[in-house]
Amino acid sequence: MSDAISLPSNWTFQEMLSHTFPGFFSAFSIFMLIDYLSPHDLTSWAVTDLTTLISFAGFLFIMGTILGVIIDAIHHTFIEDDIFDNFSQIQIIKTPINKRLNNLCSEYGEHFTRHVFFAKIGGDKAIALDDHLDKAYYRYSEFYSNIFISLILFSLISPQYAFTALNLPWQISKSIGVASFIIACLCLVGSYTTYKQYLQAQFSLICGYNFYDDKNCKLGCKIKDELVAESDRIQIPEEILIEINDCIKDRSSKEINLLNNLKEKIGPQCDKDMLLGIIKRLGKEQEDKNNKLIDKVNAIKKIVGIIKQDDTHPSSESSKGIIGLFPEMRSRLAKANGILEMLSILSIFIWGISLIIILINLLISTAPVSLGIEPDGLDISENLTDESSLKYPFDTLILTNYGEKLDINFQINGIKEKWLSIRDNDSDINTTSLLPGETRYLRISLLSRNILNENAMPGTYKGSIQIFYEGHDDLKTKIPDKGIPLTLNLTKIKKI
Repeated sequence: MSDAISLPSNWTFQEMLSHTFPGFFSAFSIFMLIDYLSPHDLTSWAVTDLTTLISFAGFLFIMGTILGVIIDAIHHTFIEDDIFDNFSQIQIIKTPINKRLNNLCSEYGEHFTRHVFFAKIGGDKAIALDDHLDKAYYRYSEFYSNIFISLILFSLISPQYAFTALNLPWQISKSIGVASFIIACLCLVGSYTTYKQYLQAQFSLICGYNFYDDKNCKLGCKIKDELVAESDRIQIPEEILIEINDCIKDRSSKEINLLNNLKEKIGPQCDKDMLLGIIKRLGKEQEDKNNKLIDKVNAIKKIVGIIKQDDTHPSSESSKGIIGLFPEMRSRLAKANGILEMLSILSIFIWGISLIIILINLLISTAPVSLGIEPDGLDISENLTDESSLKYPFDTLILTNYGEKLDINFQINGIKEKWLSIRDNDSDINTTSLLPGETRYLRISLLSRNILNENAMPGTYKGSIQIFYEGHDDLKTKIPDKGIPLTLNLTKIKKI
């Protein structure tokens, strides 16, 4: 697990690189998605003038900062914790530090972080070194992972946006998405490599200090049925060490034996009995210390036992309702941790399969329907005074297919069909096909004689020419894919 999701107070270039830039990129990708789904041309609005462009960029920057922090949380939760930390090379690098943490406190060492070693290195010095490693390695690892998430989002949206909003050919638009996906995968690999280098540098720094000489940690704290003190953590009192040193200084075991043989004649100040007495007194003092600690542990156990008795006592319903929750909570948390561990391993396969699906989708995707229509609406006028006043007016409708081959059907709505005709090369049509990149010029003609023969009332008639893409409406809801507004102005003006 990572130590924390840090939110730096003073933003430096590294923080902007790891948070703001990926967030800004994601904010722009979301804008592209909104523009693609919106019936309005938001891109043209954003670049209307310099003031609008600057305001738009500032808004994206603010949203990008917020999104950058959110993306970083996703990176820490899923990429770093669930993927990177499950790799064997990362676990091997972390093993020495985890063992040292367990040596400090085998019962709770798994909850400690690297910050427990800061006191040994030296507070300000440790913070400066840690900050240096963050800037030199970790921020770049964060940037690679965060930009990976942003580029995946960009690779899914950019083809559609480039094709519809920028009118780029579909192959070029799709190539932008595929290239973004490949760069994203390379960034993920770069993030893992940089993360591994960061851990190597961090743990090399920590292991460079000899923590086994740390006098601030005297005993282990693993407590089960009895107190187990780690012998390499026991500190001999300084006065005892001085007494032993004064007694046996540079004497070897042979010299001590010689002194014992000459004890009756010379009577030396330091003999074997005296040395054993010193060692015995040392053991007695240490045993007294251990007994005191054991008494404290037993007292704690007794209190815990009372709580457990109260938990099962039939008359203490209120305490049972409250204290009884803790064993149940611990049981549920243990089960939850097991489930989370399985999900953590499973997430590696989910991420891999998802990336493969995204790549396949980008490679086999076809161009979406993109039909350009000019003008946006048709307005036709006619004088219905008599047959001699008829002008048989018409207007031209221009259709341009920017996507794959498209079959379309026409339907006139709101106006009688026999009042209008849709003509292509002097032939009336109600269906047509457009090849990729093809432009078709259709003539919308007013059948003035039919209108005159029906004695239609003069006035303004509004309707539309509806366009249906063949095979596009799979639900058969008969909802048109496009609608072109149509206005007929009919008048009766007698000639003087």
